[in-house]
Amino acid sequence: MTDKSYYEDDDMVFLPSIRNYKHLDNYGYDVLGNSVSCGLIKNELNNYIGIEKLCKEVTGILEQFNTSYITSLFNNDYCTIFNYWMYYHLYNNLTEKNDSQDVSSFIVKLLKSREHYKDEDKCTIYTELNVKDYFTKTKMLYDYALDYETIKRNVELPEAECTKKYNDYIHEHSENYNTVIAECKTEANTPHCKLLKEIKKELSPLKPCPQKSSSLSAVSEEETTHTFPGVLSGRGYEGEIGERRGPGDPGLLYLQPEAHTYGTSNTSTIMSIIFPFLGIFFSFFTLYRFTPVGSLLNNYFLKKNNFRTYVNEEGTEEILEDTYESMNADMEYDTHHISYHSY
Repeated sequence: MTDKSYYEDDDMVFLPSIRNYKHLDNYGYDVLGNSVSCGLIKNELNNYIGIEKLCKEVTGILEQFNTSYITSLFNNDYCTIFNYWMYYHLYNNLTEKNDSQDVSSFIVKLLKSREHYKDEDKCTIYTELNVKDYFTKTKMLYDYALDYETIKRNVELPEAECTKKYNDYIHEHSENYNTVIAECKTEANTPHCKLLKEIKKELSPLKPCPQKSSSLSAVSEEETTHTFPGVLSGRGYEGEIGERRGPGDPGLLYLQPEAHTYGTSNTSTIMSIIFPFLGIFFSFFTLYRFTPVGSLLNNYFLKKNNFRTYVNEEGTEEILEDTYESMNADMEYDTHHISYHSY
């Protein structure tokens, strides 16, 4: 889970981490969740607004996690992304509505409800993220490392321009990265320090790119592909057409304008060809119908037709005469060559 306004941002929507959270938000896992156990949790935590829906989404992912649309930092660590998504919901949605920062109550009850399913669940719940500061630093570090190469490639383009959200994201996550490095010189056992060791490679600072004009609210697919090369390859938004949300999924946002533009262009081209011919036809019809030109043309074609009829009749007579003469000659030739053979 992340700020949903990122899903509508021209630049942010192409980052791997944002695409991961968008999938988890929009796939419809709540329909696949365990309604019985989530109903019990709701009754026990009735002061948590929205707890039942989140519980259904979480249990739906645990039971039927579709990882084909998830891009992970390390090999197949899809469950890490799920845990970041779940804890983000707990800290930034549920707890804000309920004026509480205690997420452990839900985690404990969720783990208890999954005891009979733990061997079948697709993921396990990370209990070490129940400290908000640890969670925030760890998630931001993971997302930054996952998005780093995509961001680096984009901002280094000669004519690159970025949205304000994109530049803010770069700045905030770079600052978090520097903070984690400083802390982990003395700390080693916190979740973010453990993750930093796993990342291994150094992520050099990224400078924000020139900001786009605020008047540029949207881009076409062609422009987007040019600005972000290679982003749509592999498991892109076109692959999400098969997701549960179907055609309403925002992943199709950039396909529609291009298709509309293409259809308009074709229509204009066709009309620009047809109109001149219609004009010529109309002018000719007017001359023929309402001026002496029509009578002259009628006389001309009538004479020409009579001449052709005469020529055709003459030709037919000559052909018949030639055929008759040829038949006579053949008959005379055959008569001269008839002989009697005695056996």
